[in-house]
Amino acid sequence: MTYPYALTAKSAVAAAERVLKRGDRIPVGFQTPSSAFGIEFALERPGIEREPTATPTDSDERSRTTVEVDD
Repeated sequence: MTYPYALTAKSAVAAAERVLKRGDRIPVGFQTPSSAFGIEFALERPGIEREPTATPTDSDERSRTTVEVDD
């Protein structure tokens, strides 16, 4: 089990390291992790996996996925 605060801290360190490595390619201004590093950023963290979920057949919503933490 990964604790949310530990995941947040480790993700913040990983984000800071990326900015230091590729600072010239990160958009200027406020960015979410996905807008700065891509939508797969969270999945690169150890213990994070994507799990597809079923979408109700009578729904107009697009298919969704959940991200689960297993550490």
